[in-house]
Amino acid sequence: MRKTRDYWVMICSMAWVAFVLICLRFTFVANFGDITKIFVEEMVLLVSVFVLNVLFLKQKVTWRIKSSFKETLLIMIPVFFFFMIDILVSSGHALLDILKAGGISVIVALFEEYYFRGIIFSKISFYLNEGKAAYAGRIKACLYSGLIFGGFHFINLFHQSFYITTLQVIQVTCLGLVLCALYLRSGSLILPIMLHAAIDFISFISSGPEVDAHLTLTGCLTGAVVYIVIAFLLLNGGRRRIAAEA
Repeated sequence: MRKTRDYWVMICSMAWVAFVLICLRFTFVANFGDITKIFVEEMVLLVSVFVLNVLFLKQKVTWRIKSSFKETLLIMIPVFFFFMIDILVSSGHALLDILKAGGISVIVALFEEYYFRGIIFSKISFYLNEGKAAYAGRIKACLYSGLIFGGFHFINLFHQSFYITTLQVIQVTCLGLVLCALYLRSGSLILPIMLHAAIDFISFISSGPEVDAHLTLTGCLTGAVVYIVIAFLLLNGGRRRIAAEA
């Protein structure tokens, strides 16, 4: 009974998030500038899902890093890699532009990681690990939540083509696998937020909020393959720990 209830509450929460986002985009927020629009949208969504979690979902979200110092440094290699790219792509840009891109990247990462990894992934993972196949259950949870995370981006059809949106969904789905794997290995949302923000920063500082309009099939597939490889290495490297904590 509880399992069915939780699944329905999750579905309703996703419908609510989509509804709020659509309402924001077609009401007063539509008149804001791109940066301000994204900031307002993400803050409203973050507060909304926080309230939903407290009142209905009741999913514990962990922030304290549980992995050892050595393991944490190891799994942070992708984070360090993208931080280095951030430094390279930000050279030559005005300080104000860097601060704007950084701020928006963090806000977007906060909402999406809190909701999609902290709540959705954790709920799915909990129920898929009720049996003995703990590791397999967590892998399935990564796949399911990654598909949900990617599929949610079809909402961008309101302002971009089906082709571009589909490429974005494919790439974001694979990124979701990496973020889930990082959450599993570290036991904390901090590292997924850092990686997510670092990746978004590259997009925002390079092409602005409409970066997805410049996405190509080659770029999409290359990014997808890179994310899948990183996710595999993270999950396979922490197989014992992931299974033990299930």
